[in-house]
Amino acid sequence: MWRNLLDSDDLERPLVVPDEIDDVVSLMVESRIDPQKFTGNLHALLRGGMPSMVDLSGAGGDPLPTTPSISKFISVINRPVQAPLWLLAGFPDVLYWFNEKQREFLDPSVYEDERTKATAQLFGMDLDCPTDTDKNWFEDGDGNLRTRHYRNLVSNYVRETGKSLEVTVREGSENDIYFGRNSILQMMGEESNFTLIAAITTKYYMELKRTYSPSFPDETSLLAMSGILDANAYIFGTQQIAPAQIIDLARATEGKHDRLIEFLIQFEALLLSVGTPDLSSDEILTACHDQEEAIRRSIQRTMDSYNGEHKITNDVRAVMSLPQFAQLRRAVGV
Repeated sequence: MWRNLLDSDDLERPLVVPDEIDDVVSLMVESRIDPQKFTGNLHALLRGGMPSMVDLSGAGGDPLPTTPSISKFISVINRPVQAPLWLLAGFPDVLYWFNEKQREFLDPSVYEDERTKATAQLFGMDLDCPTDTDKNWFEDGDGNLRTRHYRNLVSNYVRETGKSLEVTVREGSENDIYFGRNSILQMMGEESNFTLIAAITTKYYMELKRTYSPSFPDETSLLAMSGILDANAYIFGTQQIAPAQIIDLARATEGKHDRLIEFLIQFEALLLSVGTPDLSSDEILTACHDQEEAIRRSIQRTMDSYNGEHKITNDVRAVMSLPQFAQLRRAVGV
């Protein structure tokens, strides 16, 4: 959703340059930015104080909300130099605070070197060991700041002021698009979707191995059935994944040292590709590989603690015994 919003066809040009889009999306999600408030702020900036001639509600209803600090930047001359619109719309309170900090630095008693150093620290820059981007910014002011710099600015604002971001979504409200995901992960005791999938698939793997081990001719069929059980909604519900795809992934791990972790990385990439069609398969697979250690910890934690769960046990019993799954069992090799 954030990717589509930041790269909307309704705008003359994208709000974010292509090589920064992933980082900006991550910052929006980490900060729990409310898409409606963001969009309301963005329209206010684009109008520049002029009355709107179009419906900004998106549905003919109430106008989209704006937040208090956005009023400080309606006039273009009041906006920080080179501050991108997405940053102004999503973090106007942070930018207003930054402006006030800049005024403090302009005090005649503050030397220029101190002023530069203080500003750099707000963006998380190191004067002693600057990156190429930081060098450009220090030396001639022409360097374009990156999302990582803005993330540091946001963090410094929250730490120094102790305030919540004004564009953040109200927890549990109708607009809280993050509530379901976070509450499920917290309830399951998992840190991310990567570890959640790993834990559930491992539970199916352990239940199958404990109860039906003699029915499986090899590790390949055991891994395949574990994945099929976890992907059942995509197989029997939406039919976006075929059992043969998961069986092929299990076969591809033959001869690998740690087959379960190898299978799970490939399996998670397949599952996540269904929910993120805008990303290429290579991008998703890279993300899964980046989470290998977290996935490994989740597997070990599950193996150490799993003692049977009603849903897991019932799912396994059904797929291993009911007549309607006989063809599936044959395909897996049971």
